[in-house]
Amino acid sequence: MSTNKKQKRHKSLYEDAIRHLIPFLDKQSIQNLFFMDKHFGVSVKKNIQYTYILSTNGTFYADADTLFEALLVAKEYYMYNQYNPSSRPQIPTVKLLPGVYDLPYDRDINITSPMIITGSETKTEITEIKGSINIDPNVSDTVLKHLTITGPLYGVRSESSFAMENVVVRNCLNDGVVIAGRPDKGAKRIRVTCTNLTVTNCTCSGIDVSGNATIRLAESIDISGNCQIATHHGMELRGDSKLELVHPLDKATVFANNDYCAESEPEIIGDTEETETKEINAKLRF
Repeated sequence: MSTNKKQKRHKSLYEDAIRHLIPFLDKQSIQNLFFMDKHFGVSVKKNIQYTYILSTNGTFYADADTLFEALLVAKEYYMYNQYNPSSRPQIPTVKLLPGVYDLPYDRDINITSPMIITGSETKTEITEIKGSINIDPNVSDTVLKHLTITGPLYGVRSESSFAMENVVVRNCLNDGVVIAGRPDKGAKRIRVTCTNLTVTNCTCSGIDVSGNATIRLAESIDISGNCQIATHHGMELRGDSKLELVHPLDKATVFANNDYCAESEPEIIGDTEETETKEINAKLRF
């Protein structure tokens, strides 16, 4: 295919994404939209200083005003890729600018297709989401990175495999992280990997895992200050759920300030050999 034909094809893709998106948005949201692709020159009238960029590499930038629009376009991008495979990244990335994302009380972030949501990677500026993130069933390969999540009720709830890296969940009125595997015997096990995770100051359990689910904790883990209601725990494993700790983590250090409630002991992954530990850490995403 010639360069001109490729450019026209990609330009058509973005215009289609815009058309698919418009019915979901109110008038103010449409006015706030600004798409720009430097390579293919696709754009829609810009009415505010900066919202986000839709690009051929599957990365979408968003601020507090355009978060939900960016999530919708990322889903369109993913669905398009399922029927039109190419060298583009198959899973889109939504990059949130530093700042506070104060979600409406009745509107959570609902992830219905795989995506990577990442915030600021600098220590001086954080990306805080005041609201809950829900991951639907059968949505694998989602990754949450560099985020502080202050949930009104829950922080993160998932019925699918996913990963968290450098995430803080705090001040939730219920559980901080809820992982709900299928209760049926023989159901596919969901697997969740958490690297550098803090869950703190949640009224109920810090992490609640149920059904056919495995959670793996690695590197720096802080589960503390939760369980303000006596019947809850730092981590509670129910049903056929399992916990894996990557060496050098162990139960005594991870749950020093909150208890661990489960019928089985956690499995320790790896040993004292540094090379083996690095290999395991490199394979943390199941």
